[in-house]
Amino acid sequence: MTENSKENIPEQRSNKPVFVDRRILRSQAFKELGGTATKVLLVFLSKRQVQQIKTSKRQFWADTNRGEITFTYREAEKKYGISRHAFYRAVTELMDLGFVDIYEPGVEYARVSTKYGISDRWENYGKPGFVPVKRVSRPAFRHEKAEFAAHDHKARKTS
Repeated sequence: MTENSKENIPEQRSNKPVFVDRRILRSQAFKELGGTATKVLLVFLSKRQVQQIKTSKRQFWADTNRGEITFTYREAEKKYGISRHAFYRAVTELMDLGFVDIYEPGVEYARVSTKYGISDRWENYGKPGFVPVKRVSRPAFRHEKAEFAAHDHKARKTS
């Protein structure tokens, strides 16, 4: 390997802080999070972009990239050491508890990343007003050649 290879280049680190609302830490939903889901939540929160909004009565922080956060299985595996199955379970747990929502499901084989958003549903977790969201998957990606090859294989077997 040469000295200019990717392995020898230090990872660029961001000095931006991760904003975690204390209400999240005190919530019933956060108390029920498992270890991997907590780790994945922190990564999601680090990918969130927030902007301070000031009104005449108060000031608050608002997400500016809601529904645009990408966190791929490959990234979870390579950067954070989280297996594909553990990442799937963690995202499902975060959705079940109201921390994350899927805005646009991805298609792995078409290299379309899932787009996530940080949700506020966790605030109502365990209360009558909580709205559960179930994971919805897209239909499997089918490539014309793959479908043709499978059909051709069946035709040869019967001949």
